[in-house]
Amino acid sequence: MNSDGYSCKVLLTEGTEGFTLDPNGEERSREIMFLTILKTVLGLLILMGVGFLCSKIGLIDQVAQKKMTSILLEVVQPIYLFMAYQRAFDKGLLKDFLICMVMAAAAFLVMILLPYLFFPKGSRDREVGLLVSAFPNTGFYGIPLISGIFGSEGVFFLTTMITMFNLLLWTYGVLLMSGQRDSLKNTVKRLVSPSLVAI
Repeated sequence: MNSDGYSCKVLLTEGTEGFTLDPNGEERSREIMFLTILKTVLGLLILMGVGFLCSKIGLIDQVAQKKMTSILLEVVQPIYLFMAYQRAFDKGLLKDFLICMVMAAAAFLVMILLPYLFFPKGSRDREVGLLVSAFPNTGFYGIPLISGIFGSEGVFFLTTMITMFNLLLWTYGVLLMSGQRDSLKNTVKRLVSPSLVAI
């Protein structure tokens, strides 16, 4: 349900015999969903545009960019993820969360294996192509987009993708780019990121 009190699935109208299905409810709910997504995406694009402009005019240099990225990854994102978990325990919610975790693992498995069809051995920048094809931007863009559309509960389920992203990026991703296995100690150290700790 969005801020206007309309369900994203169906709209009901109250009459003398209780609540009845609004004949135009499905169409109206689609319009509301579209406008919500449009508003969220436009807001993100405006922020990106402001950041790009500030970079072009020299207001934000490379040092500032690195510091802002660090703040976003190590402070803002973990806090946002932590707050998404602040809800009463519910068995149904836990069940849905575990299902989403399995689906996230399956999705990443497909995204990791499928690019091998398009980047055969010996192809130029093969490792880079395999990496960027397997790991979408679930944090920078995913969190504000899902939050704007589905609220904190949506972010709660999005954490399943972020968890799998971090686990696989710092294991499979490092192995792919380096071409050699790392020690268990270093792997565990990389996995203890602020985002995973928050989750």
